[in-house]
Amino acid sequence: MNKWTEQNNRLIKQFQFKDFKEAFEFMKRVAVVADKMDHHPYWTNCYNKVYIELNTHSAGGVVTKKDFSLAEAIDTLAHESDN
Repeated sequence: MNKWTEQNNRLIKQFQFKDFKEAFEFMKRVAVVADKMDHHPYWTNCYNKVYIELNTHSAGGVVTKKDFSLAEAIDTLAHESDN
């Protein structure tokens, strides 16, 4: 699995799934977790790929512990999708 990279004050990662349905199911699960954390990603989806960028707007648009926590939760969800 590829790792998160930090660029331009953002954590960035792209996920790839079997098809659009699997990618969208992943996005739905991420949305629930992100909302509970009150920390919402910038993301895009094209067919089986989901591209995510994280930073903390309330901290001036930089990467904070909130971003690393959400990234870890997202990786857990992606791993669950693999099984």
